[in-house]
Amino acid sequence: MGLLLKIGTFGDVAAEDDDAVMSYFLKTEAVDQIESGNKFVVIGRKGSGKTALAKYFSQPKKAYVTTAPSLRDYPWNLHGKRRNRGASEIESYVSSWRYLIAVKANAILLEQKGMGSQTDAQRAARQFLTDNYGGINPDLGAILAPTKIKFSGGSFKPSILGNSLGSLEFENPNGGLAPEVDALTDILLENANTIASQTGTASVFIHFDELDQGLLTLDAKRQEMITGLILAVRSIRNMPSVRRQNIWH
Repeated sequence: MGLLLKIGTFGDVAAEDDDAVMSYFLKTEAVDQIESGNKFVVIGRKGSGKTALAKYFSQPKKAYVTTAPSLRDYPWNLHGKRRNRGASEIESYVSSWRYLIAVKANAILLEQKGMGSQTDAQRAARQFLTDNYGGINPDLGAILAPTKIKFSGGSFKPSILGNSLGSLEFENPNGGLAPEVDALTDILLENANTIASQTGTASVFIHFDELDQGLLTLDAKRQEMITGLILAVRSIRNMPSVRRQNIWH
């Protein structure tokens, strides 16, 4: 026993701590379930392999684009202000997550498949991202930061009640997320579908990892935000155009 007490550790506590994790990654049924689109939520204790799965799917593949943005140091307090006050508590963060996913999808499609910006959809996405985030690959924590969304000539211009918008206030006067954001999100999602179709992209994978980083207590607001993420993903996967192409995972 005395010798055992001198041993600092028998090995890494968490699967994701090993930089060489992909060299001995064992493909399991969980991979097949996610890859086929049958499952989109992975739950497990720390060290059970969730991050290893995210790293597996972040490896470049010819048939799809993929990213695993870490939520480590994510500005949860900022996201907490981007709630839809007109929705129920359980759905109050669905709109903000849908917008974030839509922006990220256009960004990774441009970065990995559309650098040439040869089509109208690619040019519109590039212009929108550049106008609002200074480039085509915004940091995850910056996507919900603007107080106003701008639309230039080559970008998207959502129409509300028949009126084309030149810009969009991200927050409504009473605080929270402006309802017009949903219209913009739908345009962004359709644009991402178009780019995927034009570039022969079979699937778009966005894996959110480390939802529990820095989380000491799961308060009501964080529960609502995490629930909103799951509902947002389900909402996007159920869009008619997405179900027809079966590209979102």
